[in-house]
Amino acid sequence: MLQLAVQPGGPRDIVVQALPNATCTLSPGQTTAASNAIEMFSDADGTIIFQIQSTQGNTRAVPAESFLYCSDDAGVQATYLLQITIDPGAAEYVRPLPRGTPRPALTADPAILTTAELVAKGFPPKPDPIATPEAYQTWLKIVSEPATIVPPRSVRSAVHNYIPVSKDNYAGISAQNPVAYRGSGNLYDYVSGSWHVPQVSTTIPNEWEHMSTWVGLRGCTGGNCSFPVSTGTLFQTGTVDAAMYDGSFVYSSHSAFFEWLSWLYPSCLNQPPGNANNVHVIGTSPNQACDLQITPNRILVNERDQVFAVVWTGDANGTPMANGAYAYSYIQNMTTHVGSSTLRFSSLPAWPLNGFEADWILERATLAAVLTLSNLPWFSSPYVMSAPAVRYQNGGVEHSANFSTVANILWTMSASGRILAVVTFPSSQDISFNWVNYY
Repeated sequence: MLQLAVQPGGPRDIVVQALPNATCTLSPGQTTAASNAIEMFSDADGTIIFQIQSTQGNTRAVPAESFLYCSDDAGVQATYLLQITIDPGAAEYVRPLPRGTPRPALTADPAILTTAELVAKGFPPKPDPIATPEAYQTWLKIVSEPATIVPPRSVRSAVHNYIPVSKDNYAGISAQNPVAYRGSGNLYDYVSGSWHVPQVSTTIPNEWEHMSTWVGLRGCTGGNCSFPVSTGTLFQTGTVDAAMYDGSFVYSSHSAFFEWLSWLYPSCLNQPPGNANNVHVIGTSPNQACDLQITPNRILVNERDQVFAVVWTGDANGTPMANGAYAYSYIQNMTTHVGSSTLRFSSLPAWPLNGFEADWILERATLAAVLTLSNLPWFSSPYVMSAPAVRYQNGGVEHSANFSTVANILWTMSASGRILAVVTFPSSQDISFNWVNYY
């Protein structure tokens, strides 16, 4: 049993030591059903961080009880009873220091280094300082400060950041070229963005609410590149936010993720770009897909932290190029100076990534087994993604741009005729996500 004390109000950080490298669900009562549990991942030390906000005033004599269920890749399981009390004198929890590989700040002139040289030093590709000045300044801040680079790991998750049937669960922007696979128009090879992790909450008891914010690239094969991309692939990186209310406390959590999906089922089962043991089938026929989810679980992300994320395709050295043989992604918590990269994946025939579409998206998550969408939590608005940059090829010439200078498709999140979230544009280099309704 773990006895925890939090100050009134909140949200307040809670730090728990649990089973290392585990997938865990936090649930009031004793149920593990995904409809009323928050999924989270422990790091190599067993550390889990989540937030609690009290709705019961300044004191609570009887502890509230929640259960944390954890299971690691070897099948080892552990259950923890959490007893939570409200105490105005409770100490604030302190984030543990990350364990990883130190990456020194860049000391060379970034103007003279090639992308391959930057990637070899552990830095993401450099945005164009003229075409995307805000993105370049964000990148310059990242490379000018030392950071800790932590390894990611593959996980099996019940939650996925996609839906192959409709984009009504999206709020955001897609730069899309339906004829890209035929070799004409814009072929995207780089997409990035930066945002501050929002506060999330809910007033609906015992209901699981979940959303993700991500940047991504899509690929497709054959003659069908329209949506749904039944012959394509999506590679994305970003953050996940979840909230749940048990009548006494609002629980919330935040984490970072990489995810690779291929709708080329069943051939995608035979050519995974990573750990074959963690590539698994989600959905039901005819909307089955292969999924590889990778969690940089030592990047401990909390609300208000600033995050930078980028996905690109390129050659074996990391130089961006359309139809590149390899796919890369990088994400960094700029507040804590902790980053992680998937290094590179081969863009194999069953996992194509040829730059058909670049995305900046806020999304309701999907329960994989039945393709059921989660409900949308309240999130602090306006929730701004700054420095959104994209790079593309046209006629063999590379171009850099922000979202306002490419052909965009605008997505509004809705359900049953109700608008849930919309996007607005504070400037030519900012995307603002705005909460409207629960669902």
